[in-house]
Amino acid sequence: MAVKQQKGPCWLCGQELSRSGVGRHLLAKHPGGEGDQPCMLLKIQDESGAYWLYADIPLKSTLKTLDTFLRDVWCECCGHMSAFMAPRSWGDDYSMSRKIGAFEPGESLRYEYDFGSTTTLYVTFVQKTARPQQKAAVRLLARNNPYAFVCCECGKPAEWVNAEGWDRPFYCDGCARDMLAIMLPVVNSPRMGVCGYTGEFDRYQYVPGGTK
Repeated sequence: MAVKQQKGPCWLCGQELSRSGVGRHLLAKHPGGEGDQPCMLLKIQDESGAYWLYADIPLKSTLKTLDTFLRDVWCECCGHMSAFMAPRSWGDDYSMSRKIGAFEPGESLRYEYDFGSTTTLYVTFVQKTARPQQKAAVRLLARNNPYAFVCCECGKPAEWVNAEGWDRPFYCDGCARDMLAIMLPVVNSPRMGVCGYTGEFDRYQYVPGGTK
């Protein structure tokens, strides 16, 4: 699926930014203060770069905490297995108990969810930083805006994707009713249209004036 990369808002101030500009913006405009919680700033994207997000996570948290977040925001559908590994490694997984603080800025990981219909993501450890104490371990800081797909039959905004045929994938609610195929909802995720993914765990929606 070829799409023009979307910008997205900084969840701390609302400024619309490109994927490449978010990291610089967060470090320059929203640095941590003295006494704040030590964290790592992360950049996460799919293989195409169309879907991207930035988040921070405490250094004392583990890869398991990050795995839970990635499942919620982008991946979880049927309780599939997942793993973190070096970007070019095949078979050498990192332990889910490994601490985020064990990684250095500039390092990266490949994340795979579901070893059958696999969704592959890339995690970059951007820089060690700090933040005020948060209720959630992973704080989402920026995310690409949803893509506006249109129905291949009538041109209306698409609400459904045909999981069985990517030659004519998108349909509005009315046209989808006539399709004898597995239809899944259009969602802001690189796993859209795969397996049984519906995005029901993704509650990370931008709210002006602060993060959830």
